[in-house]
Amino acid sequence: MAGEAREGGSAPEPERLDLYRYATAENAVEYLAVMRLFAETLLTDLSGAEIAEELARRGPALELDEVENRCRQLERWGNLVSRVGSDFTV
Repeated sequence: MAGEAREGGSAPEPERLDLYRYATAENAVEYLAVMRLFAETLLTDLSGAEIAEELARRGPALELDEVENRCRQLERWGNLVSRVGSDFTV
């Protein structure tokens, strides 16, 4: 259960739990779609435009500004790292 001690006696670190916020956040379907792209192309840098293009094919289709907003939020949660320009990576 959340907040209970794990094996070894220590509670989960709250910062680590942020890594999973996208799965239950508002727009979770969109966050999951973005994360799925990165999981399939492990260690790949993707631009916001590349993500938007791929999501247009697979769904859910998102505008470029929506993709960039989702990626920035995933970065704040610790799931992605931004690179030069608008590229993101896992």
